[in-house]
Amino acid sequence: MFKPPRTDVCNTCAKYETMINSATDDQAKANVEASRAEHLAIAQVPRDLLRQNEQMAGNGQNPNLKVVGMDLQQTLPCPRLSTGIAYYKCKLWLYNFCVYDLIEKQGTMFMWNETVAGRGSDEMASCLLNWLKIKVYQQKQDFLFLRIFCDNCAGQNKNINMLLMALQQVHMKRLFRVEFVFLKSGRSYLPCDRAFGSIEKWIRKRESIATPQDYHEIIRSAVKKFLVVPMTRDDFFDVKALQNEVSQRSTPGFSKACQLVVSHTYPEGYIIKNDYNLEDVVADIIKIRLMKGRSGYAVQRFNLGSVQLACKYPDSACSRRKSARICVFWQGFLGTRQRHGLLPSLTNRIA
Repeated sequence: MFKPPRTDVCNTCAKYETMINSATDDQAKANVEASRAEHLAIAQVPRDLLRQNEQMAGNGQNPNLKVVGMDLQQTLPCPRLSTGIAYYKCKLWLYNFCVYDLIEKQGTMFMWNETVAGRGSDEMASCLLNWLKIKVYQQKQDFLFLRIFCDNCAGQNKNINMLLMALQQVHMKRLFRVEFVFLKSGRSYLPCDRAFGSIEKWIRKRESIATPQDYHEIIRSAVKKFLVVPMTRDDFFDVKALQNEVSQRSTPGFSKACQLVVSHTYPEGYIIKNDYNLEDVVADIIKIRLMKGRSGYAVQRFNLGSVQLACKYPDSACSRRKSARICVFWQGFLGTRQRHGLLPSLTNRIA
């Protein structure tokens, strides 16, 4: 039985497989196989931790703890048509950021297109902040500790902006502790990925997808328990403004950290962990001070909760012109179908 080739495989595993196939003697092959086995064992540790947290969340052992996974789906082209000429046309790209609640077995999809915002650390932090507002203010959920499983993408998850946003929530006393647990690259296999796979199956069943709203309907059909939240420019904040309140310093080992933690027990900075032990063992943690100066911590001296985050993307005329250009570009291609009622108007549904 023939199987389709695997996609999005681990880079390290692919390297070891190539080295094994090209090995000229048994000893070299055995050494590479031993290195691959060690790599797989190390990558399995955070996977086991994620599985344990899923079971713990399902049992409700700690009602004050919320465990989630978050990830960004591959960009979605719009329109998505089956005609050959559409392949060469400029497309509108859609972004879909998922926050999956391991306790409720429910995800929240935050969607926007490239005319609304980008897909950097500010956007990911804004989506997570929006998710917190939905849980705390709309659904009236009360939790004090947040544990987030995510991949090692530095531009989206593993960066100072995401940490400062979390530290701001601690300073505002909305949360007591936020833990970022980073799975190994290429072997994350987050719960969000299962939802993305279901969405892609539904997308392949559709002959054409004309508007972003069509993607919203597909997601609601593919993962019925998920909440789809269209994001606007007003929902994205300039989280980089928080960097003005902290000391700027390089942090060795930041990129290789297994966990990053902000806690009310250390409000002047954050904690780096190079293992997957959830307990704070003094000998195994590194405390990074962000508070300016050398004096002891005081709320009056260092309080990110008092910083007001400005909107990153004000509704400017430039953004409106960019959106209009994309609409005009595609109207010529889709005009015939729209005149015959085969496709809805793209201009009115671009947002």
